[in-house]
Amino acid sequence: MKSRRVIPKIIYNGSDISNNIQSIEFCDTFNMTDDITINILDIENEWLDSKFPNIGDSIVASVKLEDWAENSIIDIEFGSFEVDSISFGETMQITGVSTPVNSTIRTQKNSKAFENITLIAIAQEIASKNGLNLEYKASRQPLYDRIEQKETTDMDFLDKLCKENGFYLKVYKKKLIILEESIEEQKSSVIKIEKNKSDLVSKPSFIHNSIDTYKDCKVTFNDPKTDKLYTGYFLDPKSKVSNTLKSEEQYNSKHDDFSMNILAKNRLRNANKNEWQASFNMFGSGKYFAGTNIDISGWGKFDGKYFVEQVKHSFGSGYTVILDTRRCLDGY
Repeated sequence: MKSRRVIPKIIYNGSDISNNIQSIEFCDTFNMTDDITINILDIENEWLDSKFPNIGDSIVASVKLEDWAENSIIDIEFGSFEVDSISFGETMQITGVSTPVNSTIRTQKNSKAFENITLIAIAQEIASKNGLNLEYKASRQPLYDRIEQKETTDMDFLDKLCKENGFYLKVYKKKLIILEESIEEQKSSVIKIEKNKSDLVSKPSFIHNSIDTYKDCKVTFNDPKTDKLYTGYFLDPKSKVSNTLKSEEQYNSKHDDFSMNILAKNRLRNANKNEWQASFNMFGSGKYFAGTNIDISGWGKFDGKYFVEQVKHSFGSGYTVILDTRRCLDGY
């Protein structure tokens, strides 16, 4: 049997520096941005002088896995990144993010009022302003009579709107992507992790937290112009806790396509989705990605279908991945 091989490929500002790489850590997250950290072995101290990196430099990263399965070659593309942090110790360490660093989407705090506008239109404006292409995959297009961005970054503002609607925001390959949580969780699991059968490096860790979970949610909005009270309600019929989540909203659209009940459902989802969590340290594989579902079996009450929030790939003397997951919500 042939030995497994991991062959990283790092293209830095158009040049292949793969032979100088000591280790790589790539963090694939379903929400917001991905990041990569590369450690460069710099015996001649070139990276302290003539090759010294600059903020905004380009990194394109991929890995080839040879003989991970019989006579197989697996190519994993991690995407493109821009340098946003540089440090030096035993090696030159460079960190890059999937968000363009020359844009202000993560850093510049802005204030603006939007009126009679859909979420997709707000997202398109922010994407265009920051040199990103919008990819909108949610099933609904919430409409706002008026919504204010108050001294927050474009990324934080849009992320807040997405979470209120049960959506996820992600920047990947120069695209601003919006997806719907419940739709992604309904998709089939891509793999099953079984006790004593899967490629675990160490024992997994599990968390069950019911302190901040709720059986139902009630949201209210008192319109100051008309003094009319709007309410919304959602109940998780399978919940075994008795707490009620109550939320006073500052503003909500009263158009026909908006429902306070949908807002209540999404508030409950955000509160409850981390009740069951599991983390796995696995031998490396090209089959683990953030935003997919997996099945867990052999750990009793923790068994079930889980959503992968984050995958951290580490390449050095070997190849391992750490999966951070949460159980998929049933019914909402």
